[in-house]
Amino acid sequence: MRQMLIPVMSLVLALGLGFPSAQGDDKKPADDKPAIKTKAIKAGDLKIAVPEGWKKRQPKSEMRIAEYEVPATEGDKETGEFVIFYFQGQGGGLEENITRWVGQIEPKGREVKIRTGKCDLGEYTLVDITGAYNKSVGPPVLRKTQRFEGWRVINVFLKCEKGPYFFKIDGPAKTVEAELDGLRATFGGDAETEEEREYEPK
Repeated sequence: MRQMLIPVMSLVLALGLGFPSAQGDDKKPADDKPAIKTKAIKAGDLKIAVPEGWKKRQPKSEMRIAEYEVPATEGDKETGEFVIFYFQGQGGGLEENITRWVGQIEPKGREVKIRTGKCDLGEYTLVDITGAYNKSVGPPVLRKTQRFEGWRVINVFLKCEKGPYFFKIDGPAKTVEAELDGLRATFGGDAETEEEREYEPK
């Protein structure tokens, strides 16, 4: 038996198959992205994490319980923005907000994708829109907007016990694409377990 095992062992080693380690394999697949470095913060009653590369800013209004500047990716001149809104349990329902968010992007060339998922904080709906964005600027009562071409806006409706929280990131399409994992890290979302939902224009 021992003489039979030696050739088999030699063949295994020659093919580089090896044997599983008792401590597990520490190597990551070649296509794995590096882990995102985050820092813990508190936003209202939520304890969340934000990427270390995002720059904290003073919220522009009381409705914004957290606000960060998102660094521009290579090739983009404009930075992005990340905000968390909380309206004390108010703020409207999911469907009316989807209609409003989509309406902020001009119809020509507009792309809308909706995904749903669950995280430790609750159920969430992620509304991902690309196109020419008419972004609200200044006090909402003035209803002033500024047009941004080639923009990407992602709103997340997070359903919690104390009412919905609204997470939002917007910026040049490439910059937002580069920060998708960072966005999901803020509320604990998981792209692999999310389900696509068809968008039905109103």
